[in-house]
Formats: sequence, C-alpha cells, structure tokens
Amino acid sequence: MKLRIGSFVLLLCIAVGVGCRKKSSHQDVSKFDGEWAVVQLLEKGRALDTQALKRLNITIAQGKLQKVEVDDTRLISAEESAIQLDPTKSPAEIDLVCMQGDNLGKARPGIFSLDGDTLQICIGEIGSPRPTDFVAGTNVSLIQLERKK
Repeated sequence: MKLRIGSFVLLLCIAVGVGCRKKSSHQDVSKFDGEWAVVQLLEKGRALDTQALKRLNITIAQGKLQKVEVDDTRLISAEESAIQLDPTKSPAEIDLVCMQGDNLGKARPGIFSLDGDTLQICIGEIGSPRPTDFVAGTNVSLIQLERKK
C-alpha cells in the first residue's frame, strides 16, 4: 500500500506543481487553485482504499500542487509538482513535473477534465505515452478530486 501511495504522491507532485506550457495561461492554471479531496485513485486497475484516501491532502496554488499524507498527527510524506497544461487539446493535456527528488524535472504525461468542482486526471508514468482515455491501466493512474468547500 505504501508503494501505491508513493506513486500517487509522485503523480500529484508532478500534476500539481504548475509550470505552464505556451498554450496555457495563469488564468487557466488558477482554475485549479484550492484544497482538494481525493475521491478515487486507481493504479494499475486497483483502487486505493478509503482510509488511505482520507490521509491524502492536496493543495493547488500558484501553479503548484502540494500533496501531503498524514496519519493522525504524523507526517508520512510531502511532495510538490509543477503543472503544465495544454487545454487546447482534446482531451485537455496536463504534464506533472516533479520538483524534487530523483525525478526532479521529469514529467508524467496525462489528460484532465475539470467540471465545476470535480477534477479528473489520467496520468502515465515518467517516460510512458500520454493516455488518450480516462482509464487506469498498467502504466496509467486515474485520480478523481473534489474541491473542498
């Protein structure tokens, strides 16, 4: 389970740190700003359990995604990623660029859909092809986030 949570953290790290591509603007990225609850996380076709999802806290601000995992009062992990968007593509594209660790500067290619307060991200592993559908697979994770109110 720690491996799955670690992968998710890396995903979010890459997804949330936001360094925009030419086609995205600060206005595009600012639509992601806020605190997000992880509603669902599928990795390699398997869902992360509800208790593990509750330990994850996602904050997106100023083009950066910060993922923090806590267990009661103990910090388990924290990661930050930059987000690069191309909303002109269909489906809209997102790259999550890791801002720390061994994968510093490496991107995970993905697609996203933002519908009101629901953000869905389908993201591949570093070096894998960009997903074309919102389906989890061997090297693809699917994350559904709900904006906290």
